[in-house]
Amino acid sequence: MFNIIEPNDHRSSQDKIDSLLEFLKIYQDFSLSPKDQEKAIFIVAEDSTRGVYGGAVFYTQKLKDLHENISKGLFEFLPENQKMWCVRLCFFMDQDDRFLTLEAIELCEDFYVGLYEILRELGKKRSTNCLPIVLCSKSYRNSLTYGHWSYPTKAHPSPLLSDCFHAFLSLPDQKRTLQSSQDQEHNKREDLKTPFPFLRNDQSQTERPVQ
Repeated sequence: MFNIIEPNDHRSSQDKIDSLLEFLKIYQDFSLSPKDQEKAIFIVAEDSTRGVYGGAVFYTQKLKDLHENISKGLFEFLPENQKMWCVRLCFFMDQDDRFLTLEAIELCEDFYVGLYEILRELGKKRSTNCLPIVLCSKSYRNSLTYGHWSYPTKAHPSPLLSDCFHAFLSLPDQKRTLQSSQDQEHNKREDLKTPFPFLRNDQSQTERPVQ
């Protein structure tokens, strides 16, 4: 279902990358500079029947270039030129109002559950448990319904595209998921001290993205 295309594999999978970027250009007016595209990781969803039908781009973006309501609270922790790993998501099935069959619903569940696991692993490798993400409004709702994704802050509408949302996606690791109830209560108390609790313990360990 998913092809994870690392920078070293771009050339051999350029047709899949181009198809995903075309979706993102049509639905989100999004494109990557050649330099950013070289460093990005592409997660392409495809099958023999539909071909490429969605996926995500995992790339770096400067803090100052993020949506204002997403970036403003981070200036307390990071310089504005700091780069963060971000995600752009596009799922073609979310654009279809006829998305009602059992097969389509199963595909939707597989997409959001599988993609979340991939993003969690990518975040773990880069020492981050949150990702700024941009996705259309229907994808946002479906990620909650079918994938049970966690967004620790409010999603904000795009200033340029009314159908898109900017949000933070939380990527808890297994250790956090399996914490004792006592540890969870302690974390809740600590979370009240910052508007971005998911940054609390990770910044000292955060890998600096390649410039």
